[in-house]
Amino acid sequence: AKVVKLEQNYRSCTNILNAANALIEHNKGRYDKNLWSDLGEGEKIKIFTGETERDEARFVAEKVREIHQNQNVPLNEIAVLYR
Repeated sequence: AKVVKLEQNYRSCTNILNAANALIEHNKGRYDKNLWSDLGEGEKIKIFTGETERDEARFVAEKVREIHQNQNVPLNEIAVLYR
């Protein structure tokens, strides 16, 4: 068997991948790899910590509203992925 490392990411910017690398390097039993992208640095990562699910929902709704109003993005073109 041969291990092929898939390290280049074609969708995410460097800031996201650096954060991912920092998190996954602590996983035990993983193959060593370094995710990278040639899409540039990208926006800085922002962190929000809510006390409740309602705080999280309020935060997401406010961000959707800001994008819709400030950047004129139609609501039917905004998606929220939640895990």
